[in-house]
Amino acid sequence: EPAGGSVRVTPEPGVANPAQRPLDAVLTGVITRYDNLQGTALAVDQPASVAYEAYLISARDGEILWRARFDETQKPLFDNLLLAGRFFKGGGVWQTNDTLARIGLERVVKTFPGIVASPWP
Repeated sequence: EPAGGSVRVTPEPGVANPAQRPLDAVLTGVITRYDNLQGTALAVDQPASVAYEAYLISARDGEILWRARFDETQKPLFDNLLLAGRFFKGGGVWQTNDTLARIGLERVVKTFPGIVASPWP
């Protein structure tokens, strides 16, 4: 990725200006909750809580081609030991809303059509 976070787009052969290429779909979404934790990474009064939805919409007819929803409030580890993997994926501490949203995005992206899970951890 070039400095400054911009991405260089290589035009398809025969297309002089990529902006003239027809648009197939639009990826959009809405954040419905983005509450940060109240406390520290080791002790909280209120955990982080994040909810959002993502949609892939056909530019041709407006049909929703794919949708995903993430809605999570971090729970104490001992409330559900089956979710221990999620807790430790986040470093074994209470998450900020930013970290919880990123972890959720990693799960949501895996549901996108055509995404193949990596064979490596």
